[in-house]
Amino acid sequence: MTEAIFRNWNNSVLSTPRVVAIPGDLQELIEVVRDTANYPSPLRVGGSFHSLNACFVSEGTQILLRHFDQIQVDTDEMTVKVGAAVKMFQVRDALKPHGMQTGLKHGHCRTRPNN
Repeated sequence: MTEAIFRNWNNSVLSTPRVVAIPGDLQELIEVVRDTANYPSPLRVGGSFHSLNACFVSEGTQILLRHFDQIQVDTDEMTVKVGAAVKMFQVRDALKPHGMQTGLKHGHCRTRPNN
């Protein structure tokens, strides 16, 4: 746990949490959420801090999910599961060897074969 200041990309939003948690896996994340003595409310996840609104701001605990970077491609089901820290270019690069790419449909995202 460390203290820090987080700003979005254009410095219009500032977060000054009392505690920063960087869980290494799902079990550690669960422990952070349950341990209210060491990780005070509100709990807020900060990603790439690109948002223009204050959705990541916390005076309690800032959670960074940088270790949640797994990508699982299922070529039989034509789906991909991605962790919270995965960037879209990484999804693209993981799908390309399988002849797949992301396709957007209203309300959800599915993979589809490249044609």
